[in-house]
Amino acid sequence: MSFNKICWLFGVPLVLFAGIIFYLYAHNLGDISHGDGPWSSFGSLLSGVFTLFGSGATVGTLLFLSKQNQDMQRVTQAQLSAMNFEQYINHRRLFMDRLVELQDIFENKFVFVDGGRLYSKIFPNNGPANLEFTVAPFSNESGENLLGRMGAHLTRLEQMLNKSMWSGREPLELTTLLIHVYGDL
Repeated sequence: MSFNKICWLFGVPLVLFAGIIFYLYAHNLGDISHGDGPWSSFGSLLSGVFTLFGSGATVGTLLFLSKQNQDMQRVTQAQLSAMNFEQYINHRRLFMDRLVELQDIFENKFVFVDGGRLYSKIFPNNGPANLEFTVAPFSNESGENLLGRMGAHLTRLEQMLNKSMWSGREPLELTTLLIHVYGDL
């Protein structure tokens, strides 16, 4: 509600009501009296009218503040959405920059072919409306995420590389494991 609507809804009826009360009081009481009793009654009437005005003003103020609060919540929500989108863009850009740094550090011995797809695999819940900075790797019977799968592959690879002798199908398993690690990257 705007301020003008609040004035028309509460201010004008209150002024009209007060005018009617004063008119009826003057009409029924007559001329100005010098006695204490009529002035006491008039004071009581004024007290009631001003209490009514105060109540109306309080209700009007509360409605006005409620409207301002709703407007402020909409502005705050829009600002939070814009900030979340900006954080998402910066997080994604930082991730891509870090991939390029890793490639440079290792002299392009390995290349991240599709950084955007890798970002989506590592941070599957991230988007313009939602942002998570950390993702816990998991690998269980119900499924796994990329980090969990890579962790399991790298742990198995470390176990195989620490062996002094390989038997039977282990060289084939090592090759398959390396292919999986390369595919994950």
